[in-house]
Amino acid sequence: MEMCIEIPGFLKSHDKKATESLHRFIGQLEGPRGTELTDKQAKALVKIAETLISSIEQPRGGSR
Repeated sequence: MEMCIEIPGFLKSHDKKATESLHRFIGQLEGPRGTELTDKQAKALVKIAETLISSIEQPRGGSR
């Protein structure tokens, strides 16, 4: 039997703020790409940020 757990509203708003911040971070990486960061470094940071966004957006309490 699968149990469904409701996520409190304050956690949802924190998730939204976190994903918005990560999306802004990804956008800010374009400026230093090729100057302060190599393309490889920028791609690695984008991949990390995208992975974090995916994990935040995954439903909690369910099976994976």
